[in-house]
Order: sequence, then C-alpha cells, then structure tokens
Amino acid sequence: MFCPNCGKEYTELDREFCENCGYSLINNSIIKNPKKHTIYKYCILFFLLLILNIFFLINKDYVKNYNDKINNFISQYIKEEKRENINKTEDVDFTPYMQKLQNDIKRNWNPPKTNESRHTVVLFKVSKTGELLKLDLKKSSGCEECDKAAAEAVIYTSPFEPLPVEFKGDNVDIHFTFDYNVIGK
Repeated sequence: MFCPNCGKEYTELDREFCENCGYSLINNSIIKNPKKHTIYKYCILFFLLLILNIFFLINKDYVKNYNDKINNFISQYIKEEKRENINKTEDVDFTPYMQKLQNDIKRNWNPPKTNESRHTVVLFKVSKTGELLKLDLKKSSGCEECDKAAAEAVIYTSPFEPLPVEFKGDNVDIHFTFDYNVIGK
C-alpha cells in the first residue's frame, strides 16, 4: 500500500501514520507525527541557543556595558532614595515620640493567656498628623489570638500624636514588636 499524501510505500496494514510525511492513514488527514514534532522542537531550541551564544560571544563588550549601565542606574537610585530618607529623619529626635507611642500601645494591649512564649511584629505607617495609614502583620506569632491582640492594640491607640515638627516627610513606617513571654511553666 502507498501513502495517499506522499506516495511512500508501507507494508504494515495497522500503521496509523506515514513515517515519511506524518499523514494519518486512518482518517486521511495530515497530523504531525509526535516523535518528529519533538525532534523539531529540540533542533529549533538548540539553534536558538547556539545563535544566542554566538551573539553574546561577539558582543561581550556591549552586553557588559549594558549590564554596567543598569547596575549603575540601580545603585544610584538606591543611594538617592536612602539619601532622601536620611535627610528627612537625620536631624529629628524621635526618642520622646517613640517612648510615648510605645507606652500608649502597651496600655491598649490585651494579650491572651497562652502556654508558650510568642513574638509578633507589625509594621504600620503613621501620617505627619498622627493618622494610622496602614497596618501589616510582618511576623506572625503562630497564634491567631496573639496576632489579633497586637493589631488591635495599634488600632485602638490611633490616632497617634502628630509626628515631630522637625520631621519633613509626609509619613513614617514603624516596626513594632510584641513579645509574649511565659516564665516558669
């Protein structure tokens, strides 16, 4: 018998595909032979990788200069951002503000009774006027009640005192740690 598409002769009567062109011998439609298709994928992938390697070998200096430009831009941006943040806080004494804030939050904190020592860290953003802008749980204690008590302490304490007048920024991020210590079980 012969393939109706390419004319190649085949002897097996139960053959599904023509091994030459991939033509389906069952319903007379062209279906790519899966084995041939996979080989073509690997060949194309190999040649693309080869071309990329050749490009990078030829253009080593271009790629290096491009990477250097990107790295310089990123490091300059990071330095400027740090410098901007430092300028906003370097001449401001936050100690009295933070001591009062800590005392106020502790006063509103009602930790649950637990058999284990735990540690919760929250991050919250305070506006220049003392408004609570954002509250995130940064490190869970593993106890939902403990985490909830920490968040509630911050929420119940807000609004906070306005930030120090010397502070030139619009808001400040504050990391606050709640320690649940169980002594002598």
